Amino acid sequence: GEERVHQSLLGDSAVGAYRTDLLEAEGFKNGSDQLRRNPKARYWLPSKDEWVKAGYYVGGGAWNDYPFLSSDAQASAVDPKIKNGANFYENGWAVAAPHLSDVGAYRQSRSYFGTYDQGGNVAEWVEDRVPGKSWFAALGGSVIRGKYSLRLGYREGDALDKPISTFGFRLARRKAADPIWDEPLVLPARTLDAVEPAEILKRQNRIEGAGIVEEFVLVGDLGNEADSLHGRFGRVNYPYKISKYELTNQQYADFLNAVAVNADPYGLYNQDMSTGVTGGIERKGIAGSYQYAVKAGVGNHPVVYLGYYDLMRYANWRHFEMPEGDCVAGVTEGTSDSGAYDTHDIEKILNGEKAAYASFGVRNAGARYWIPSQDEWYKAAYYDPTRLGPRKYWDFPCRTSNFPENRDNMAGSCNYLMGDQLGVGAPSFLAEVDAYAKSASYWGTLQQGGNVWEWIEGWQYDTVGNRGLRGGSWGYTEYGLFAGNTDLGGLKDEIYVFGGRIARAYEGDEIASAPSPSIKEMLRERVGTLAIRDVLILVLISFCTGCAAIVFLGVFAAMIRKKRKL
Repeated sequence: GEERVHQSLLGDSAVGAYRTDLLEAEGFKNGSDQLRRNPKARYWLPSKDEWVKAGYYVGGGAWNDYPFLSSDAQASAVDPKIKNGANFYENGWAVAAPHLSDVGAYRQSRSYFGTYDQGGNVAEWVEDRVPGKSWFAALGGSVIRGKYSLRLGYREGDALDKPISTFGFRLARRKAADPIWDEPLVLPARTLDAVEPAEILKRQNRIEGAGIVEEFVLVGDLGNEADSLHGRFGRVNYPYKISKYELTNQQYADFLNAVAVNADPYGLYNQDMSTGVTGGIERKGIAGSYQYAVKAGVGNHPVVYLGYYDLMRYANWRHFEMPEGDCVAGVTEGTSDSGAYDTHDIEKILNGEKAAYASFGVRNAGARYWIPSQDEWYKAAYYDPTRLGPRKYWDFPCRTSNFPENRDNMAGSCNYLMGDQLGVGAPSFLAEVDAYAKSASYWGTLQQGGNVWEWIEGWQYDTVGNRGLRGGSWGYTEYGLFAGNTDLGGLKDEIYVFGGRIARAYEGDEIASAPSPSIKEMLRERVGTLAIRDVLILVLISFCTGCAAIVFLGVFAAMIRKKRKL
């Protein structure tokens, strides 16, 4: 065949599809117009309207809810007989590990115009920003999202320079008959320099010990101010305790062995906990004699494939003082006046028999254990009353407002995707819950940033529809750790990066203790905000101090000489 030479090319306002020269010169800018295509572009990233029309329009002014010729979607393995199959997450993985299907594999599930995979597999970047945000949109849902993410109108997004494991793209092009197609192709004068791939960070998980001893830390400083910079979260006017660690595989297996031996009517155990890439719990036996055991070496890893309503029932079990029995009232089930959570509407809402409502999934008054609220979680992660300056919140939950590192042995670090480097990496990807010990929050919590996303009580942004998640994960960028981000989780979502921690009622008179900010971190924080005026003042003070010291020493020496003469 004809030999082709591919080059990484710089475009400008007259050459190429996009002005990539600005990317090299200025870097990525939030809110920039760097994705504004040139008028004579031959290939480009589709706009939102172009992408949506290709996927959902069926002619005659009609639209489908899903991007194929069907009014519904079915999560399935690749099957040529299914006309509405797609690769998304629903009660398990549709496709075996590594869980992505080949492009075009769902041959019967195409759009009106003939496109494949516009629903599921990976979310696809488009040219448009998310309204009201500086980051750009990705459409179509993905392998880690539920069916809701495939519907017309759903979108997610992120900053342009973030390499996200479940984001991809497709191109649009002009028709070959377009006159522009035949114009001579003009190449820019120079090409980008080749970039060598970064060396993959190597590390090994620590050997599992005897198990994590559960520990709760007290969060005090009642009546603190909310964070004025990111949504006014974080004000809590009562003392409470929050788990120092994420909920572990061992703790959740103990829960299952207490309540799900005879039966598991509410799906507290997810089969992916055994077969999934980050799963850590196996189930053996049959109904009536189920046994749950932690897989070797991962007892202290956070439990994943955990849904919001699993965590509600775990909190009820803790509220009822961890009884053994079936999933009934007083064990995992609560009412409006018994237990931490009223569970009687869960199955009705999950099955579509009843609409969700604002107070659904919110703790009862008098709850002893619960899922932390947005404000409780935020305060435990980001609030630090000793932080210098008027704002008492860090931007990341490891006591830094700089982008964290991702190495266990460094302060200001989290287990997350830093550039193209994972913190822990294969094969486990997850850190033990007591790792990153040098990167605790002010209150002493560990890994509220990275490792796994953690459920928070209530709805994302207080709007009924999706639950809220905080803290990012091992496979997500620093944006997930950022104080300004609350991610979404569907009502049925139970995936490989979803876990959680619980909070509990405060009892007693103990005083919360926390480490003081390190001198290094204080200097990093202050030096980053020094103005020229501040530097001049410091120099002047140093100069004056030096002069005063010289004068003092001169006077002291003169007095000594005078005394000797006498």
